[in-house]
Amino acid sequence: MLKKRLRRLLIADFTWKRLARSLLLVYVSLCLYVFFRADAHIFLPQPSSYSYHPDLLKLITPDQIQLAAVYLPNPHATYTLLYIHGNAEDLGDIQPVLQNLRKIGFSVFAYDYRGYGMSEGTPTERNAYRDVETAYNYLTQELKIPPNQIILYGRSVGGGSAVDLAANQPVAGLILESTFTKAFRVLVPFPIFPFEKFANLDKIKQVNCPVLVIHGKADRKSWVSSPVL
Repeated sequence: MLKKRLRRLLIADFTWKRLARSLLLVYVSLCLYVFFRADAHIFLPQPSSYSYHPDLLKLITPDQIQLAAVYLPNPHATYTLLYIHGNAEDLGDIQPVLQNLRKIGFSVFAYDYRGYGMSEGTPTERNAYRDVETAYNYLTQELKIPPNQIILYGRSVGGGSAVDLAANQPVAGLILESTFTKAFRVLVPFPIFPFEKFANLDKIKQVNCPVLVIHGKADRKSWVSSPVL
């Protein structure tokens, strides 16, 4: 009798109604955790690979956060690439890439979003959109580069910022390298939450410029082997 009472107290009697309530509780708890903690798992800034140098630009966001940026002009270039790097890398790591892009005929502008490299602040999806808008405004307002001469280049998680900007601002083109359709689809191939992070697949329908998608199945990093645009 004591054993039966103890069992009922700990796990109760099985009913489908109780199972449904338990599953709903688990699902709601998971949704709340993901809603509040997703950004911390999406963005993985590493210690800065570089230190301050005279050529480093300082961009100020509307909420007064300082971002580090670099500009590599090419006097023979028609177009300027606004390069938005991927996760776990910063301006120091991507210098060879930026130099190569300049050598093949582009002017190149790149920045570290919040929490990366020498940039201040905390990275989130919302802040990523603010940061790329700040970089775009610097190009068009400070450097006086016409929107029809700006090509966005988003790599991996940087593709989310690039797609959002291209959907809301005029640009000459959009390049996406190893970018996912939606952030949660990287882990689960179907929607399981009533909300999403970096809903690129939905936003790209609003993009009116030419789009180039680059993706390879042999990529060694699992977080880019998700469904692509």
